[in-house]
Amino acid sequence: MRQIKEALGECGLGLMWDLSPGMLEKQNIETVLKWAKFIENDPGVRELCDRLGRMMRAERRKIRKRVRSVFEYNTTVPDADSREEITGITFGRAIEDVLPCELATMASQDMELLFDQKYVENRLMSFEKTDFAATRQTTERQTTRSATVEDNRGPVILCIDTSGSMAGVPETVAKAVALFIAMKAHKEGRNCYMITFSTGIEVFDFSVRNDLAGLFAFLQMWFHGGTDFAPALAKGVDMMSEPEYAKADLLLISDFVAGALDNTTAAAIAGRKKAGNRFHALSVEPNASALRRYASSGVFDEYLRYDGRSVEKLSFAPQAVQ
Repeated sequence: MRQIKEALGECGLGLMWDLSPGMLEKQNIETVLKWAKFIENDPGVRELCDRLGRMMRAERRKIRKRVRSVFEYNTTVPDADSREEITGITFGRAIEDVLPCELATMASQDMELLFDQKYVENRLMSFEKTDFAATRQTTERQTTRSATVEDNRGPVILCIDTSGSMAGVPETVAKAVALFIAMKAHKEGRNCYMITFSTGIEVFDFSVRNDLAGLFAFLQMWFHGGTDFAPALAKGVDMMSEPEYAKADLLLISDFVAGALDNTTAAAIAGRKKAGNRFHALSVEPNASALRRYASSGVFDEYLRYDGRSVEKLSFAPQAVQ
């Protein structure tokens, strides 16, 4: 367990203790120790696992969103109970506010009756008086703010080549990396769907079974036949139509000693890439020529190569998918 923890980090040990509902066989433990030691003792594989682990981490992205904010401010408002300032002319009958020209009509006996009529009808021209009182008011405003959020990159689909050309170190690297990623995905609460292939495929949904013994048994499977990417990639694309894997990234681990991908599968992958899914290729063959020949199809978004010592990101000029 100590060796596994040193090789796989914290993502491995807790999983060992509390995940599997069954008993691990001695062969399973010996196999996982072999993979763990391989990761621990090979700096290049550790670098590879670290790079792929970063690939699976949540990315930070900035978003702009509208928020409502409450603001307080000082202002003045008319005070109906205060009559200190003349602000205009109005109709009324308060004698103290009546205009002098209206009061002058009372000096004439003939006009006094008109004054009395206006008084009764509340139509004497009068000064309008009021005052302003200081007050504190609040108002709501909509503003746009920037925020940083965690953008979960979603589940992962692993396609592991176990054809005849992968026998030996390439297969050990592929399965050690697959074990690391599966455990890391489980620790981070991500679904993980695994496909091992040659010309046929076998699948294991780690997020559904959560069975460590089953995971080890699955990773120990091999075909050692020919190589055909199409069934595995087609299955991965099909899984992306399921709600649980709609945002999945796919990683294919192979030596890329294979023929060209058929147009139907390539077109299906192109459709998923438009929907936001990403496809990654990891070559465990030191010679990059096989990967370079295959990269002309433009199927994958990223190409990584492990040459036995270090990890290299390769750049190609892909051709358009027909």
